[in-house]
Amino acid sequence: MPLSYRVERTCNRHSRAVYKDDEIVIRLAQGLTHTEEHNHIVGLVQRMQHMVERDRKRRRIDPFRPLLEEMSVLEIETMNSNVHTFALVAGDRTKAIWNGQNCTLHIEPRTNQQRLHRTLWKALSQKYKATITEHVFLWNDRMFRTRPADVRVRAASSQWGSCSPRDVLTINPALLFVPTHLLDYVIVHELAHREHHNHSRQFWSLVERTYPQYVAARRALRAYKLPQV
Repeated sequence: MPLSYRVERTCNRHSRAVYKDDEIVIRLAQGLTHTEEHNHIVGLVQRMQHMVERDRKRRRIDPFRPLLEEMSVLEIETMNSNVHTFALVAGDRTKAIWNGQNCTLHIEPRTNQQRLHRTLWKALSQKYKATITEHVFLWNDRMFRTRPADVRVRAASSQWGSCSPRDVLTINPALLFVPTHLLDYVIVHELAHREHHNHSRQFWSLVERTYPQYVAARRALRAYKLPQV
């Protein structure tokens, strides 16, 4: 079924398209002829249609959705079959309190859905910070003699991980909901950026030496869709 779209004329140098609220928004560049506008619209709509269709087939990582919509208590299962209970209660300020495997989230009255979602992911990140950091160090010790400056666990909507120029690695806690070997691949990928801050042939050679199954892991990750936080 074709998607609906609308056109915006801008002062930008290049035309682009975004998918927002179940609609394609075409943002046309300035100075286009009528024919060029038509060609840009047709091409961008076709491209976005393909991207949306492909995106719909991916498995969305969205474990906290029931808490955002209706439930106040939820069990979730992370990697290695760890089960956690999240309970929402009213509070004067928003904070997460862990008691073993269970988390009580105190929510202040004005907390909106987006902030609640971020708080839930932040609480899970705090719980697994030490575990993931240890995992990073195990792989790092196979690759380098020195350890990274820091390891952070932080939810993101567009990246499984990153490595900053300051040697800080960030790992997405969404990886707690995929097979463990895919977490391994992302860690190796980001550690390789400590030596090569690009995706050059040398970079991929280092990844392959450390994690020979990287091609299959990359393909498997494409089957998942990151949470929108």
